[in-house]
Amino acid sequence: MYFTYDKNENINNRIRAINSKLSHVKWASSSLNEDDFTSSIYSDVVDNGANSDSVFRILHVVTSLVEQRLFDVLVPTLKLTVDSIIKNNWSVDVYLVLGYEFEASTRQTMIKTIKNCLPDGVGLEIWEKATPMATASTGKLETIQTALARQHRFVVKDKIDYYDFFSCWEDDMRITAEHIKAYLSMSRELDRLKKAAVSSSYPEKK
Repeated sequence: MYFTYDKNENINNRIRAINSKLSHVKWASSSLNEDDFTSSIYSDVVDNGANSDSVFRILHVVTSLVEQRLFDVLVPTLKLTVDSIIKNNWSVDVYLVLGYEFEASTRQTMIKTIKNCLPDGVGLEIWEKATPMATASTGKLETIQTALARQHRFVVKDKIDYYDFFSCWEDDMRITAEHIKAYLSMSRELDRLKKAAVSSSYPEKK
């Protein structure tokens, strides 16, 4: 079952409205040219951080297998991550990939708890019962719990045109803005080294 929640407006309408301005968001799908990274929004984020002139749009995707982890694990970790990103003046939305479905009697309480840990303007989407199914050795169709962590691929595919960066983790992983900046910085350095190696290995013919 699939639900969309947002404190201010539907997240899909909002991201479609800005889509025309996001011609540079294709990095995650590898459609940027080799020379585009250092001149892209990522380079601006690495160099200027919170003072960047660009709006850096992040989708934070979290997978969680069991409901018992919601209050003690998922919510506290999610709040720390989102607060860190917001403090860096970046835009972030949250997508939860759950291996269970909320009970009807507790649904509103669970959703309210999640929404209350998020600052205003942070979109929230929830995919319940996302654990995939496959034919087991017995020949019966069964849920494969170990495959839940792979379900973020469908989220990225669906949202690839609407965000600059995808942060995909399990529910106990605390990720901060510093982690993201470190990743982008290292990516830029590896990109620079790659270009330098190619240039030195294949000199231009006179």
